Amino acid sequence: NNPIMTAWSQVHLGRVYSVLGLYKKSQALLEESLSIYRAHYSDDHITVAEILAYLGLIYRSLGELEKAKKCLDLSLITFRKNFKPV
Repeated sequence: NNPIMTAWSQVHLGRVYSVLGLYKKSQALLEESLSIYRAHYSDDHITVAEILAYLGLIYRSLGELEKAKKCLDLSLITFRKNFKPV
């Protein structure tokens, strides 16, 4: 009954589906996990950025290039906020 653990499991299962070429199944799980993480953490949370990156790659594989770009751009912004250059 822990939503974060459920979301964590969905992310990893979504990645497996991606490797298997089951992009729509992967998309559904990643979108759901993103929703859960966003409900519990800020958009600047590193896990939100990771999920956005995975989701961006799925959208690219599905030919949804505008969605892919948006997700990847948001992910990059968050990674840069969390990992400033030395």
